Amino acid sequence: MNLHLSLKQVFFHLLLLCCCTAAMAQSSGSSISGFVYEDNDSKPLEAATIIVKNTATGFTTSSISNKQGFFIFRELPVGAYNIEISAVGFQPTVLKDNNLNLGDRLVLHKIALSKNATQLTEVVVRSSSFNNSVDRLGTGTAVSSRALQKIPVATRNYTDLMVLSPLANGASLAGAKPGGTGYMLDGVSNRRAHFAGTTDAAFSISSETIREFEVSTNSYDVTTGRGSGGVVKAITKSGTNTLSGSAWGYYGANSLAQTTDVNGKHLTSKYEVGQFGALLSGPIIKDKLHFLVSYDQYTNTIPFRAYDFDYSGATQLAAEKALKIAKDSLQKIVDIMHNQFGFPASQEFGTINIKQETKNAFVKFDWNINKKNLLTLKYNYLHFVDPNKLKGSGLLTTQYTGVEIDNAVMLGLRTEFSPRMVNELKLNFSTYRKFLHFLNNHVPEGFVNVASILSDGTNVSTTVAFGDQNWVPERDASDVIQIVDYFRYKTGKFNFTFGTDNNINHITDRLSHDQQGQFYYNSIQDMANNNPYRFNRKIPLNGVNPMISVPLIELGVFAQMETNLRPNLSLAVGLRWDGQIIGSAPTYNAQLQQDLGVNNHVVPFDAKNVQPRINLIWDVNNNGHDIVKWGAGLFASELTTQPITFAHIDNGVDFRQINITSNVPIPDWRGYQKDFGLVPGVAYYNSLPTKQPATVLVLDKHLKNPLTFKTSLSYYHYFNNWFRMGANVYFDNTWDNFYLYDLNLKRTPGFVTNEGREVYMDPSNINPASKNQSDIKYSRISSNFNQVRYFTNTKWSSKYIGAVIEAAAQIGRDGTFSISYAKGKATGAPPYDNGDPRNANFAVGASYWNYSAYGKNWYSDGDQPNKIVALFLSPTFYGFSISSSFQAYQNARYSAYIDKDVIGEGNDGQDLAYIYDPNNPNTPANIVTGMNTLLQNTSPEYRKFLQSNFGKFAPYLGGLMPWRTQWNMSVAYELKVFKTNKISFRCDIFNVLNLLNYKWGGYTQIINTNPYSLAGFDPTTNSYKYTVNTSAGQRQKTATYYSVQFGARYSF
Repeated sequence: MNLHLSLKQVFFHLLLLCCCTAAMAQSSGSSISGFVYEDNDSKPLEAATIIVKNTATGFTTSSISNKQGFFIFRELPVGAYNIEISAVGFQPTVLKDNNLNLGDRLVLHKIALSKNATQLTEVVVRSSSFNNSVDRLGTGTAVSSRALQKIPVATRNYTDLMVLSPLANGASLAGAKPGGTGYMLDGVSNRRAHFAGTTDAAFSISSETIREFEVSTNSYDVTTGRGSGGVVKAITKSGTNTLSGSAWGYYGANSLAQTTDVNGKHLTSKYEVGQFGALLSGPIIKDKLHFLVSYDQYTNTIPFRAYDFDYSGATQLAAEKALKIAKDSLQKIVDIMHNQFGFPASQEFGTINIKQETKNAFVKFDWNINKKNLLTLKYNYLHFVDPNKLKGSGLLTTQYTGVEIDNAVMLGLRTEFSPRMVNELKLNFSTYRKFLHFLNNHVPEGFVNVASILSDGTNVSTTVAFGDQNWVPERDASDVIQIVDYFRYKTGKFNFTFGTDNNINHITDRLSHDQQGQFYYNSIQDMANNNPYRFNRKIPLNGVNPMISVPLIELGVFAQMETNLRPNLSLAVGLRWDGQIIGSAPTYNAQLQQDLGVNNHVVPFDAKNVQPRINLIWDVNNNGHDIVKWGAGLFASELTTQPITFAHIDNGVDFRQINITSNVPIPDWRGYQKDFGLVPGVAYYNSLPTKQPATVLVLDKHLKNPLTFKTSLSYYHYFNNWFRMGANVYFDNTWDNFYLYDLNLKRTPGFVTNEGREVYMDPSNINPASKNQSDIKYSRISSNFNQVRYFTNTKWSSKYIGAVIEAAAQIGRDGTFSISYAKGKATGAPPYDNGDPRNANFAVGASYWNYSAYGKNWYSDGDQPNKIVALFLSPTFYGFSISSSFQAYQNARYSAYIDKDVIGEGNDGQDLAYIYDPNNPNTPANIVTGMNTLLQNTSPEYRKFLQSNFGKFAPYLGGLMPWRTQWNMSVAYELKVFKTNKISFRCDIFNVLNLLNYKWGGYTQIINTNPYSLAGFDPTTNSYKYTVNTSAGQRQKTATYYSVQFGARYSF
């Protein structure tokens, strides 16, 4: 069987499926519905004709009322609509100025037609999203076109406004992994398969082209898929019958930003922001063919820091404690690099300035072919250059740059076969390319352990990195074809939806992780003597690093029925199925199957994601004043693709990982500066007397996408047509989170330490004087392999429970105010989400193999105990308007680790610290002294964290950072020049509190949270010796300093 599927074959079969399947796509999620009655006796009027027309584009569609007098239009293009209702023998009526925004559900509760009258009557409704957003109450947060234009956002990236959702924590929604967040643009996916999210650029598409967007966390519509946490939906603007355009520019610089840090020191780094762009739209043929084209460019000059002693503390001593190294020790490393190793003389620590650049172009055509067919064609281009990349714990010369190039083209066709049947087909093709380049000479990586005694006697230690970055050079690439087709059919009182949603992703990565070579030094003196204790490198045995080519196929089909059980009670029930096929298997490793019984030559097929859903909306009094909502259902997530790529690279056949700890080759750093080919490689590997073990990543044959059960209950009360309040409760349970562990680690520990830690090697294999990691060769089952990382699913579930209360008000003609408070708790999700899966396990406590017993109770990365969001958009007053957003939140957490591998798993800094109780007589004397000193000197937060975990292994993410706040404001003035010609001026202020006082607007973080450093091993007690980091857990005050941007916008 040939497992490598042809993309052309897959595309053909899916296209055939779409052509044979009746379906209709969710583009805007917007609808108009209502009930038509006879005027005199309130009798439902059947067979009334309803015609809706978009006044800006001429788009027109029609429907008829059923026996209950009910009608509905779904998936309408957003905009202003006139609604004409007519019936034989009744007076026609036109309802004008019905504004329909993204996700709006305009419900006309009672339309009464008078008998025996023929003259047309017009009624101005002037509806708005404030009253039309019943479907979204408690399930999502929408940002209107006006809010997009008014709310200050530093990069004007619409996805940055996700923070306005009370359930958002960065890119995480409702406590889920960021990888569980889906992104949709105009009804098709806008999510990167490699790392989730949309882009690393300032924006993936200009906010000037975005009409509206919505953060949806609990929409139970089956057309919403591949987003177990939630989905961020956006729609783009379209051209209209009016020729219009705009040009804009924004600027900010040092003279418009904070010059004093929170410690009172002068900020010397350069800051400069510039953005400019233009948009033009209008008719090519009135009411038939419209266009929109835009270009937007953003440049950002920002400080780039590495070991900045001026920035990291109020004094040099405070900075040295924060950075865990003395300044003179770091200078010694730099001197050795420049004088002995031949590194070009350049600044190695402190701050330099870098420049990021984003370029975006967009074009869109909408063609009303006839009254039955609407065709849309759009193209989006993105180019991003990003030098803001630095190796962890690296010096400035470990900097590298990334270049991202994205293309996306979409063709959509909406066809109205009859008033009862509507179909929408979307074809989307997108390409993603990301290239990483090293900026300096291509050399191996270098690491040096540094122990420093500071001026006040404090002992600190860290590892400083120099040389190359681990994964540079690199190419991440994918080509994605998405085919979406949805069909809606109305019959009687029922509305049916049938659809299919399919992605074909062709991954073509070339990754170089671990292939640069790594030299490790135990001290600065060893570095000066060029005496490394370890050399590690992944070597391609054929001498080249091949490109990996893997197809990933995601299939989806769904059906849904909607009806009104009563005029004020709507029900939707549906079923969705998502399947996933990885189209090619890694190279077969016979040795792996022989030694461990593991077959790596697998192609996982996940076909079990059946997702029933139900949603009820009850308008208690049928007047739109009291709304009760309940929904429940299952939601499948989406895979990130780097583990698939690594499974093809780390198959243990094409590459071998050498880990040399004796007779370590002497590095020729000066030679490497000129010729990277001198780094020990294939020839060196072949010269070794013994066969080197392989490192392997294996995909679980039964690998599944995470599946989440969601349910929510909401109540909202409209006090009048301008003020509402509501309350919501949420519960999520996610099964099959992604998880990695090492199949080659011994199941039975060699011994257990005095604190109860299982160590998977014999104590005789540990050097008592060593302060470095344990040697993995003693903890393996098979000597032919190092780690055999197994990418699979957890056997336990993660959970989220939350509650939100909120209030919203309309102020005047175009002003709004909203405020919300969210309380939540997320537990049980393992740390891995996306990207490099080289760490086979994370945050190990007492036992590696009992991880599920304690890991399921730990906080998840997406945990957010508290969040307050307030948003104010003032009414326009003589051309002036003010907008302001405020957040106060508590969501950052920390853990406490041992700095080295002490169990034999092969990863430094992943073993959780056991918190010794200084009051316990069995605690070693040096730790008692150190802990008492630490408890006396540390922050209240870290002290509480330690005391609550005395005699236990500190839980992963068991520490909670203090609250943080962010207050931004914008002041704008719009001046009418001539007819529709306008000039707008604005001033955006980011971090208003910091503008008022340099000591305000910052936040406190707890730093250096590892309480111990490894000091050796005691063979008489079979326990490790530690030194207490008496400066651990200190508070550090920092800030995102205020900046001001001035902008101007001309429009007509």
